[in-house]
Amino acid sequence: MTLVEVLVVLVLVGLLASAIVFGAGNVGATRLRAAATLAVVLCRSAVTRANSSGYPVRIVFDLDANTISLEESSSSRVLRERDAMAPPAASALRAEAERSGEQAAERFLEGVSPGRPQFQPVKDLEIGGEPAGAPHPLGNGIRYRQVQTEHDDTPRLSGRVYLYFWPGGGTEWASVQLQRGTGEGLTVLISPLTGRAWVQRGQIDLPERQDDGSISEMEDPS
Repeated sequence: MTLVEVLVVLVLVGLLASAIVFGAGNVGATRLRAAATLAVVLCRSAVTRANSSGYPVRIVFDLDANTISLEESSSSRVLRERDAMAPPAASALRAEAERSGEQAAERFLEGVSPGRPQFQPVKDLEIGGEPAGAPHPLGNGIRYRQVQTEHDDTPRLSGRVYLYFWPGGGTEWASVQLQRGTGEGLTVLISPLTGRAWVQRGQIDLPERQDDGSISEMEDPS
């Protein structure tokens, strides 16, 4: 082989390696966007489901298994656990709590009263060809960086995080941060009044609480 032929081979090998690396990066970015889109779709489904059925619905973010799923309550009169209650200034959730009977519902959830309402996976609604209640993987190489809802003082890094949707569209501010390996990330933000979810590039934390305990408004792009 001549020197020219050797150089041509080296150039072709370099181009091939660059194409492989670039293609792998595109695949990872596509999976990251798909995971964010899945979270947005489940938020929309949760709002629609709660409004149509009259029962509270919740999204389950499993930070250890990197999955997401949808569950529905067996009762229309149900509240979250005490450590998941919204702060007093979160008017939509607080009003719902008061209408439902806060103390009685909390005891109900803690198991003091018989017939504790259960959340069951939603089976009659499909997302991507699978039941919405089945654990949907975020995708190969995609993981949760952290999830924080308005009732969390600090972001959650492990375990399960529940985001509740009430009939009428009420929920709470939430930030779901997704990451591809240790690289780029996307954040799904959820608005409390409408349950609308949208995606922003990068890692977006919830704003700090105000003096009254509420979270200030966040930009909701149209």
